Amino acid sequence: MAGEFCMKWKLGTSNFHRFASIWWKDICDIENVVVSRYWFVEGFVRKTESGDMTRFWYDCWIGDVPLCVEFPRLFSISNQKDAVVRELCVTEDNHWVWNFEWRRRRFEWEEALITNLLEVSMESL
Repeated sequence: MAGEFCMKWKLGTSNFHRFASIWWKDICDIENVVVSRYWFVEGFVRKTESGDMTRFWYDCWIGDVPLCVEFPRLFSISNQKDAVVRELCVTEDNHWVWNFEWRRRRFEWEEALITNLLEVSMESL
């Protein structure tokens, strides 16, 4: 019976089952007026704060995409794929210092990627 009830719902239209709440109808109609279907998630901003809960590579804490997507080459050679920001960023003499560990020596052209990553990440601290 529940499956039959759910089959009658059509998101984004006014063809709702008679038991639908006004709230649910409004939620379903939002899809008709927003630019992106990910409007809800895109409305959030992640605050890093202490960095204990923000994953450096996987969470969107700098810009709109995770750093593993923005810097896929560096992510592929990182030994710290699951690290949180606090594990990678430490203070020394009142300065922020990144503590990256790579699985191999970097190629010369990868150093430019690291410089770019450092610039982007330091702007957000």
